Amino acid sequence: MTVVNRKLLLFSPGIVCKNTSDDERLLFNPGNGYMQIVNETGKFILDRCNGTRTADEIITMVKDAYAHAAPDKLEKEVKSFLDDLKKGNWIKEVYA
Repeated sequence: MTVVNRKLLLFSPGIVCKNTSDDERLLFNPGNGYMQIVNETGKFILDRCNGTRTADEIITMVKDAYAHAAPDKLEKEVKSFLDDLKKGNWIKEVYA
């Protein structure tokens, strides 16, 4: 039997989220005092960082939701956004 570890993305514990409008969300990290505002697409991505999906699965969901956008460019931008979220400790990877 082969066990495959999947890197799932999970919103970091302790992060405070507040929708500031229909298309923006404010993130606050009380541990370091950092704040970040994300747009509607960022909200869409963050809502899927719930510990049940990999980065590739989230990218596929974004491509499906924003089918009018160029898929290669969209993939690159989503990967970059997810990397920035990880570097800022807004999300983390968990193994399942």
